[in-house]
Amino acid sequence: MTKKTVLIIAVIIIIFAGIVVLKRDREGGGGREKIIFAVGKMYLSAPIYVAYDKGFFAREGLDVTLQSFLAGRDALASVINGQAQFASSAETPVMFGGLKDDKIFIIATIAYSKNHLKIICRKDRGIAGPRDLRGKTVGVLRGAAPEYFLDVYLTYNGMKKDSVRIIDIKSEEMTAAIAEGKIDAAVTWDPLLTAQQKRLGDNAAVLTNDHIYNLQWTIVAGQGFVNKHRETVRKLIRALVKANEYIVNNPVDAEKITARHVTEESVSFSDYTFDIRLGQSLLLNLETEARWAIRNRLTDKREVPNFLPLMYTQGLEAVEPDAVTLIYK
Repeated sequence: MTKKTVLIIAVIIIIFAGIVVLKRDREGGGGREKIIFAVGKMYLSAPIYVAYDKGFFAREGLDVTLQSFLAGRDALASVINGQAQFASSAETPVMFGGLKDDKIFIIATIAYSKNHLKIICRKDRGIAGPRDLRGKTVGVLRGAAPEYFLDVYLTYNGMKKDSVRIIDIKSEEMTAAIAEGKIDAAVTWDPLLTAQQKRLGDNAAVLTNDHIYNLQWTIVAGQGFVNKHRETVRKLIRALVKANEYIVNNPVDAEKITARHVTEESVSFSDYTFDIRLGQSLLLNLETEARWAIRNRLTDKREVPNFLPLMYTQGLEAVEPDAVTLIYK
């Protein structure tokens, strides 16, 4: 074999190796499928963080990149805008998406909480209880679960929505606004609540109510993506099921994993239930909140739509058939 021949073979090998590396990089490490997961940065997303840190996504052949948002509403927008394949969000933004005919699927609910949302108040504004909110300025993230929670909270305590002055406020601006006195109170959640309490110190009062609203934390994807990547959906669900089992069996470690992703403080799951399913209660929440949105003229729709077409049951049925308790047949 001549030197020229050896050189040609070497060049061919180098080119071939480069093609293989490029293909591997495009598909993800070890040939895994690249996925962008838009995540609401809160305790409710614990199964996602556990699946990511413990390698459950990777074992299913998924190379997941986490895209963090302070609110699930904004994470959902990332999917709707085509910037991510999956998102975690409360059901309220999903309801608004349904009213706007956004092409999305709910593939599972992964967490529930009756006490996720709370109202932080400044004591120096004379707020010690629910009725003290009358006439006060309350910061709320509109188009999301906090807006719905505040309305229900006021009704439960015998007040109308117009008894308070509601200010639309972004999640990232909320802590400074309450600390600087630009608002009297705010509908909040952890980890934002912990930061706000630290800023206010003894001047902070926190109002809660675990009787009025059971928030459901959903996993959402674009319909076009799901229809073309059904096996990818099943892989993601399998990873989340494993993560849920890990949380049940190793709650302390799961709290530490979640803390690394959402806060510098310790994390407690005492207000949360983690369970992978698609149930009738989710459909009831969507319909109830749609009636609220229509009544308050937050949408152009005048009738509650059929939310069943948003429920993608096939993925969860293939992995955990007993977890689908939705009445749809």
